[in-house]
Amino acid sequence: MRVFKTHDFGRQVMWSKGPPNYDFKMLGLEGFMSTVMERTLELAQTGSEKPKKRRSEEEKVGRRKWIIQTLKRMEERQKRIDRRTRMLAAGLRGFLMLGEDYVSMVACKDNIDTAILNALYAAGHTGRSTNELAADLGIDHRDISRRITRMNKRMDEEMEEIIITKQGRKWRLIKRLIRDFAAAREKIGIEEEEKEGED
Repeated sequence: MRVFKTHDFGRQVMWSKGPPNYDFKMLGLEGFMSTVMERTLELAQTGSEKPKKRRSEEEKVGRRKWIIQTLKRMEERQKRIDRRTRMLAAGLRGFLMLGEDYVSMVACKDNIDTAILNALYAAGHTGRSTNELAADLGIDHRDISRRITRMNKRMDEEMEEIIITKQGRKWRLIKRLIRDFAAAREKIGIEEEEKEGED
């Protein structure tokens, strides 16, 4: 497309095949300008047509399939983050204190799991047998063993460490966990005493 300069104040007009062969004497200045303006508007309107909008991925595969694919990508990303977090926790395991709230959140799924954890902490290094725990909590003794196994599995997946071991017929918390629980409770007791003193 070539650009041709008209005679009215340097206005530039584009024609694809050159300017029409107008008889300027017949048209006169007004007629010529009117024709030029019409042609200019025609070209402007033709050139201003918006290009076709590209379809989004959602429109290509369908909304439901797109949502499923997005959820799968988010799940995979979450799994990668979890793996990295577990690696960091395992590397810093010797420097971390296992707080009672943290262990309860990870290992315990209901109040019975929490009760088992508290009962074993209260028993200390002596531990409690399956029958003793079952009698105290009022549940089947076989359920005690299954629950402790699942609690250990959750902690192993989280930090590659089990928290409850069996010595003979008795279950007991690992020494580290007893120590950390005692330190956390002692710290809480000191903070509560300080608050009471301020009041």
